Amino acid sequence: MFLTRGCYIGLLSLLLVPLVVKKELAELKIISVLLFSAIGLFLGVFLFQLSTSGNVENQDTSYQEYFEIEFDASLVTSLSIMLVAYSFHVNLFPMYNSLATKQNAVAQKAVSMSLVMSFILYVTLGIVSLFMFGSLLSVNVLDNVDEEEANSSLVIRFAFLIVLACHIPYIFFSGKESCLIVIDEIRNQNMTNALQMVVQNAEIG
Repeated sequence: MFLTRGCYIGLLSLLLVPLVVKKELAELKIISVLLFSAIGLFLGVFLFQLSTSGNVENQDTSYQEYFEIEFDASLVTSLSIMLVAYSFHVNLFPMYNSLATKQNAVAQKAVSMSLVMSFILYVTLGIVSLFMFGSLLSVNVLDNVDEEEANSSLVIRFAFLIVLACHIPYIFFSGKESCLIVIDEIRNQNMTNALQMVVQNAEIG
């Protein structure tokens, strides 16, 4: 029973309860620290493997095909995955409210830093994974990591486990905020009243 998926989900849910009920995004700082630490460990072990052991898993003799683009359905899927990867905009307004200095310039700087960091991490991991496993690279790189017998395989999978767990509070936060807005709109219509005020001020102006 302790090795089943349900047991793992239940245990993880209990551990995350104190975090998912937070009122402010700034209160999730510990999750951000854990998330970037796990991502750094995940990527660091990959780079360490590549620099020490080389791409022994890669049996390709030519790397030319890595840079060729096939215009088919998989390209559309890839673009969709890329868009989802940058979907942190759902927490844009809570992030703005958590800023010490609530100014548009500061918010734009934070968003720009997030985009640059995300781009570097995604591209670096993609290139390293491709050169490590070559044509044998699965859709999920963890399937390739699982086939390795080195201890680093356990470290990489554990780090990714933390990465997945740290995403849950942020996703839950945006969903919780949306549900609360819906409930508030049904009970008090605060959103409707606010929009009506905006329209009235625009008409007066």
